[in-house]
Amino acid sequence: GARPPEPRGHRLGLGATPRPPSPPGDGRKRPKKPGEKARRGEAEAKAWAKEAEKKLKSQILAVGDRVWLRDPKYAAKEGTLTKTTGVPGLNRVEVKLDSGEVVTVVRKDAVLVEGGGEGVGAQPRSREDASSAPPRSGASAEPASSSHSSSRKTWVIPGIRVRIVKSGDHYRQKGRVHEYSNSRDEATVRLDDGGKKVRDLRGKDLETVVPSIGGTVLVVRGKYRKCKATLLDKDRDREEARVEIRDERKEVTVSLDDVAEY
Repeated sequence: GARPPEPRGHRLGLGATPRPPSPPGDGRKRPKKPGEKARRGEAEAKAWAKEAEKKLKSQILAVGDRVWLRDPKYAAKEGTLTKTTGVPGLNRVEVKLDSGEVVTVVRKDAVLVEGGGEGVGAQPRSREDASSAPPRSGASAEPASSSHSSSRKTWVIPGIRVRIVKSGDHYRQKGRVHEYSNSRDEATVRLDDGGKKVRDLRGKDLETVVPSIGGTVLVVRGKYRKCKATLLDKDRDREEARVEIRDERKEVTVSLDDVAEY
């Protein structure tokens, strides 16, 4: 008998043949042409990622905080921060997951969860937010009059080693702060080379010099201002230093700008 007609594909006209299916894995995005701007979705994603990284750098972590982990190994699991200092490895923290497992991750991969459990995507608490936030449960707020408190004090301290960044005859030369007047923001630096004293320098004219691993440093900002410490490690990419505060035998991570050879 006669062959029945083959059914046409959906929305195909008379005599048209369906397009063969795409091979598996052929759903890749079209590469951008030279000079073509990023599409709106890509631009928004990049802007979001940049803002997220900025917030992560400014967040402050403390024992007892709720965090979720960015490390792919732990698939965005949540847990409680159990240790922020003294963890083996550079810039690592210890977290007790909700499952009971205790893990260590790089500090930037522990994202602060505000409110104790808002989950993935919660905004990290920044330093600015932390200054006005109430004390965490189980933690006492450090009084503003503490001997370590120095947020309003200059970082320039006699005895620290600095580099002159003011343009002129002594640009990029190193020396030690010989004298400093806080009221006038005026420093005198004795140069390493020849011992000459350079006067009338401001804080903005100087930058800290960080020694080699194992060297002695003085913390010049923050909670441990004017405390002697030993430099254990430094990370130029993250601009962080890991030091041991000598009086307390305690390891802390600080900005490279907050320590100077002493």
